[in-house]
Amino acid sequence: MGQHPGKENRMTAKTGNDKRHAVTGLIGHVAAFWRSSPVARMVAPILCLCYDVMMLTRIVFTHGGGDSAAMKLLEHQWGIPVLAILCALSVVALLFRIRMPFAILCAICGLYLCACLIQAEPYLMLPLLFAVYTSTALAATAERAIAGMVLSGLSIVCGLWIATFPALQTDILLPESLLASMTAILALWSRNISQRRKGAALVEAQQQRSLELEQERDEERRRADVAAELHDSVGHNLTAIIALTEGLEGLTQEPVEGAIKSINNLARQSLGDTREAVRKLSSPVTLRKTKTGTVELCSWNDINPILQHARDIGIAAILTETGRRPDDLAQADLCFRVSREAVTNTMRHGKNITRIVVSWDHLDNGELHITVRDDGKPTLNKDNRAKGTGFGLAGLVTEVTRVGGHLHYGSSSGQGWTVSAIIPQQKRPYIPVQEGNDD
Repeated sequence: MGQHPGKENRMTAKTGNDKRHAVTGLIGHVAAFWRSSPVARMVAPILCLCYDVMMLTRIVFTHGGGDSAAMKLLEHQWGIPVLAILCALSVVALLFRIRMPFAILCAICGLYLCACLIQAEPYLMLPLLFAVYTSTALAATAERAIAGMVLSGLSIVCGLWIATFPALQTDILLPESLLASMTAILALWSRNISQRRKGAALVEAQQQRSLELEQERDEERRRADVAAELHDSVGHNLTAIIALTEGLEGLTQEPVEGAIKSINNLARQSLGDTREAVRKLSSPVTLRKTKTGTVELCSWNDINPILQHARDIGIAAILTETGRRPDDLAQADLCFRVSREAVTNTMRHGKNITRIVVSWDHLDNGELHITVRDDGKPTLNKDNRAKGTGFGLAGLVTEVTRVGGHLHYGSSSGQGWTVSAIIPQQKRPYIPVQEGNDD
């Protein structure tokens, strides 16, 4: 049985496409090498140098070789030296054609006109063609490319009119104009391919960026799903275990009750670890630098365990908050550390304390006002200064001041100790001066 005609046509079309892609890929590699390789950039100056050396050698050793233009050069005393200088300058100019294409074209057009004054324009034609190609293909704008083509055309016409004055010889003008036109057309074709390649690369980069954003979004969704699963299933089960073990306390024998307490403690610890894992999965972890390394930034709610510690020892710890919390991790971290330091100092060094009030006031301009008051009496040292205010709070004063805020502490007008701070909105992460509480 013969092969199906449709399948055969598809195979033929696929083979043709593969060949075209292979040819296009080969041309693309060659073009990339030609644009980026320093060796490829030296081809044009080397070709012009070889051409000039060959032509000058022919003039010198053959005494013109029957060329009327060469014979006229030999008639002038400075004809050959001037031509050699013009050729050398054109070769040197071509070395910079990639960096300054339009400027180099202007310079070589000037050299071409100078060569026309001594009727040596054929010897500068090859550098002029290379300059026309580079300016048209690599000019920054289309207007600059068109200006280069117009300038080169005017230079050829004016130069030949100067060389053949008073009559313009069309037998010389037409071949040189044809060469220049073909060079400009080839350069325009190369410019079009380059622009299309850049556009395709830009589209590919945008697609790649969109794909990366989509992957990041999917990853965030996956983390949110994992966090929700941990919160719903594991958290619920651990909470149920805690409730059951608490209900069995006092109803069983002492060994069993000890085991139940151990299970209760382990369940509570696991529940705390689960909540921490959920928090880390739900939001990206941001670090700040310290003298000893990096630590995770604290959030607004991290003050709650600190206040609970004060309540556990019989102090009424109250948190009042006004305004709206901003999405500012750096401000939240510094607010927590100031509040923690103030509460810790009160618990360590205060006397007869029954109440601690922590006030956070979020202003519309992004500033945060912190006030921590207690109703106790600070413990004084030998100099009648409050203990525990020299290291931790002093370091925080330096840090708050460095971010543009203020921190003050001292005895209240009536009774107790007050710590107040103003923390501006943070625009970028900051580096703390030091870590640690008062000793």
